[in-house]
Amino acid sequence: IELHATARAWLATCGKRTGPVVEAVNFRKRLDALRKAAGLTKGWPENALRHTAATFAYAQSQDAVRVAAMLGHSVEVLHKNYRGLATAKDAERFFALKPTGAIAEKITPMQQAANG
Repeated sequence: IELHATARAWLATCGKRTGPVVEAVNFRKRLDALRKAAGLTKGWPENALRHTAATFAYAQSQDAVRVAAMLGHSVEVLHKNYRGLATAKDAERFFALKPTGAIAEKITPMQQAANG
């Protein structure tokens, strides 16, 4: 799939040249530990990151066919679940959240968060 420039910027902070960006072993356990460390445990919906990215990708592009294909959904499912949840301006603000300056200095790698 095509990765948004913002996703590429965040992935670049992982600093690996080869291999998986995130190891699959105990992924859910490590993600839960990271969410706990960040104080994001109450009310966290299932697949929140996927749904957030999809909502803003659709709001930004209005390309239902491309975003539905990216998600593995039909256009009908995309419209039912993501249409009208965000504006193009909301999407612009969301995709502007890139790891630069002070934000980049505060990034905690998933492995480090899970271990300590």
